[in-house]
Amino acid sequence: MRRIIILFSFVLLFLTGCGTLEVELEKDGSGTAIFTMPLDEVSYSEEALMEEIQSGVEQANERAGENVLESKGMKTKDDKMIAKFEFDHISALHPDSLLVSFSDMARYNPYQMERLSPVDEEEEFDHEAEAIQDLPVYYFTELNPSVETTLELPGEVKYVSHGVSLVEGEKDKVTLQNSSGYIVYEPSSFSLIGILIILLVVAGAGGWFFMTRKREKQQSVWEGRDVS
Repeated sequence: MRRIIILFSFVLLFLTGCGTLEVELEKDGSGTAIFTMPLDEVSYSEEALMEEIQSGVEQANERAGENVLESKGMKTKDDKMIAKFEFDHISALHPDSLLVSFSDMARYNPYQMERLSPVDEEEEFDHEAEAIQDLPVYYFTELNPSVETTLELPGEVKYVSHGVSLVEGEKDKVTLQNSSGYIVYEPSSFSLIGILIILLVVAGAGGWFFMTRKREKQQSVWEGRDVS
């Protein structure tokens, strides 16, 4: 079973207080995270806070055995502290958080997989359906309940556990209310289909331009001839 961490609470390893955490994930488990906290929740100076953040990043990388987490800086705006992070493959930071296929997770924790709910209320959930066995599942754990966490996934969210809610008007973004949970999503196929469509459009436009120029040249040649 491939163990790749989906880490939402790494910022909270070295920060305290309320705030928001916005995580954007890629298909391979890498991504970015932006942590925002009101300045009145910060108990020490910006310089000391930045040192704590950098220390937390170094500790996380040391535990992972390689550079998997990078601080992209911190700034203050509108009485808020904003810190941005990038992560590559957050393995070994927390052994209980996973990114695996539905079938693997069903073998690992069948009880929880049977209790998932479809985000489409009209859809019936069948945990044994062949169509969902290869869908990826994100399992997260040890979230700080005082932090409002939003997760954007690289595809359409299909099934979730209790405490995970789809953001209104979105298909790939959820809010997390519990300290742990499961999210099943269908990876976006836009990359391959989109590229194919773009290539076809470009090829069609190029062909149209070539034929138009060719007709214009032929017309100018005939108009320039003396047929008398």
